[in-house]
Amino acid sequence: AAIIIIVILAVVAGGFMVMTNLHKSTAVTPVTTPQPTVMTTVPTPTPVVTTVITTVAVPTTPQTLIPQSGVWAEITYDKTYSGLVGVPGSQAGVSDTGDHFYRIPTNDAVAISVQKTDGSGDQLTVTVYKDGTVVKTASTTTPNGSINMEFSVATPTPTPTPVLTAMPTLPLTSTTTTTVNTTTNST
Repeated sequence: AAIIIIVILAVVAGGFMVMTNLHKSTAVTPVTTPQPTVMTTVPTPTPVVTTVITTVAVPTTPQTLIPQSGVWAEITYDKTYSGLVGVPGSQAGVSDTGDHFYRIPTNDAVAISVQKTDGSGDQLTVTVYKDGTVVKTASTTTPNGSINMEFSVATPTPTPTPVLTAMPTLPLTSTTTTTVNTTTNST
């Protein structure tokens, strides 16, 4: 639309220049009445301002559900870790990243050996649960650090305490001994 308007203006301007040059000539030329030009204007679209609402999600720490029965090891590390989890003499290899639970099939002893696979100072944490209760926690921020633990999760059997019972008391009886001295006189 703008180009059409510029072309029309250029034609009109050119017509005026030709007309002025014609008036300078000495010959009499008939004057023509200019024809009105119809100019069509195309409305320019008005920009519409739109408001964009950006919702920023606030990161939340997900609530970890702790298993309520059995023995579990929770390993938490933002980067990659690897190691062994289980009972002494029978451990399974683990290698992962993030927060994970590993079931330990025991009610007695636990053996865990986990190491960070990078040189970061981020925190590696191992927490052992028994029936939903924390038994032991260890952590390290040492680059390439490791956590090694072996301990018993068995509930100690209480040592029986001797119970003192009262002995029935017998009534006290008193015994009186009487000694009789007899003397015999002989004459």
